[in-house]
Amino acid sequence: VAFEDLAAALRRWVPRGDTAEDVPPAPAAPGAGLDARVLGELRALDAPGSGFFQGVIGLFLSTAPGRLDALVAAVRSADAEAVRRMGHALRSTCGNVGAKRMHDLCASLEERADRPAPELEPLVQALLEEYEQVRSALEAEQRRARPAAPRAGS
Repeated sequence: VAFEDLAAALRRWVPRGDTAEDVPPAPAAPGAGLDARVLGELRALDAPGSGFFQGVIGLFLSTAPGRLDALVAAVRSADAEAVRRMGHALRSTCGNVGAKRMHDLCASLEERADRPAPELEPLVQALLEEYEQVRSALEAEQRRARPAAPRAGS
């Protein structure tokens, strides 16, 4: 489903007010490892109270570590088919949250799956390092998008 089509359908069926609460937070800073355009599209789909934005990010953050571990294991055991499969699965989820560099690294691993592990290790290391940056940036996005907790006495 194209983000634009889904956003248009949601705008038709889910009313949105023009209050300050409905204004999405500013996109991630450039260089944060995330595509601001994709984050903006996710925010546009996040109807008030739906939790969509938080859910997409939460799903990525909860599944990516296991997929990374499986990918690392597949590279180390020279299991080309598993490298392809895990690289493809992780690449798809990276695209969903705008993790462009991770997406590209996964595609490279997927394309080079038949090569010996020592040739793939630099790509794997770069992917793991990029994930740490993406994780931090997505956690910051979650904090920004989460409504502030009421203060005691307010």
